[in-house]
Amino acid sequence: MISKWLYIHIPKTGGTWFKNAMGVGNHEPGHDGVVRHRTHDWIRNPETSDMVYMENLAHAFPYKFTVDGWDPKSSKYSHMSFLKDKPYHRIYNPNYSEEHNHIEYVTTVRNPFSLLYSYWRYRPENQSDWTANTPNLGGWANCNVVMNIHSFPEFVDHYLDDDKVWHVPPLKENLFAQIYRKDGTLIPKMENVLRCEHLKVETSQWCNHNDLFRREVPTRMSNINPTKEDYADKYSPLQIYKLEQKWAEILETFGYHFGGIRGEL
Repeated sequence: MISKWLYIHIPKTGGTWFKNAMGVGNHEPGHDGVVRHRTHDWIRNPETSDMVYMENLAHAFPYKFTVDGWDPKSSKYSHMSFLKDKPYHRIYNPNYSEEHNHIEYVTTVRNPFSLLYSYWRYRPENQSDWTANTPNLGGWANCNVVMNIHSFPEFVDHYLDDDKVWHVPPLKENLFAQIYRKDGTLIPKMENVLRCEHLKVETSQWCNHNDLFRREVPTRMSNINPTKEDYADKYSPLQIYKLEQKWAEILETFGYHFGGIRGEL
């Protein structure tokens, strides 16, 4: 029997809603960079005698790497060009064994074309999380400030340029790098990969299948940009072509294409 679920939170995939639906708190990493669970984050239906815990791995990776030009432990994600080889601060414990620790991984994904646009246009609700030199759109983890980017076309070109450094390097190779081992194998089972586009429905189905309890989440507890914009007209034909080549594996694996989900109108 599974005793603990490990949630891998890929940015901008509905993770805030999912964590609230599962009653999982925001965990901070310890001094060694490992994010650990709190035992009161239980998600088993209270009508049953058993309890299953969910650990929020947050924006963690399964391996260590470094970043340049910013301090990933800073709450304000300041642009600090003098910083080099700063260890990224979120890694999840590599010693878990699905066989011996009775754990499973769960994650949420999103159409990469939609995700990349949301990544660029993100601005935190809490203005105090911004630095003085943050532009109107700071982007996720203040990426536009860190990389000195001023428009979405520039953002995409920077992402596609092999000679330019990305603020979180593994994400330049794979937007879903958090759920892949270094050898390229997928960490969660496909039945535990939930799509942002149908998150409420797929979360309910996943909970029913695993005998888990889901809470109702009010809109105010979802990290959603109040300004609705479609990504469809934000990419040039050449950018779409290049990204389709770059993302061929994840588009195929998770059933996406530029227009949405394969098989849907």
